[in-house]
Amino acid sequence: MEKINSIDVDEMEVVHDIENEFGIKLDIFYEDEFGSWDNYIDFVNNKKVNPHILITEKHVTALNLVGCNLKEIPQQVLKFQQLKELNLWNNDIEEIAKFLTLAQNLENLYLGRNYVRLIPEWIEEIPKLKYLELCYDTFNENKKFENIYKIGNISLNIT
Repeated sequence: MEKINSIDVDEMEVVHDIENEFGIKLDIFYEDEFGSWDNYIDFVNNKKVNPHILITEKHVTALNLVGCNLKEIPQQVLKFQQLKELNLWNNDIEEIAKFLTLAQNLENLYLGRNYVRLIPEWIEEIPKLKYLELCYDTFNENKKFENIYKIGNISLNIT
């Protein structure tokens, strides 16, 4: 496979917008460094990594904004049309933004260690969402969610 060391120009502008608005620096990884999406996931799960993006064929496919003191989900994420994974662990987010229903390729949404209090009824409207993680969020104190592991086709982790 030919090494791809570039990113779509419009998406790079969005990366700079996010960096400037939230005062962070995003590291850039390219999928061909890992050989596969699964290898990238294993890398992230086994290493402490800085906020970063993953580029696959010039497009952002993963955005990791862990511990960036965000109060809300940045709407700029919608400009990454190939985004599959959004990791917003350990921020100050209180609600899941409805605009995520427009994220056409989002499969995995990680919102653990935030202050989310409810799972919105429209969550199944996120077209390709397969996995929603809300570990250690505020609503976990509410026992009515204790035995829920799926919402429609979405796997749910709320431990």
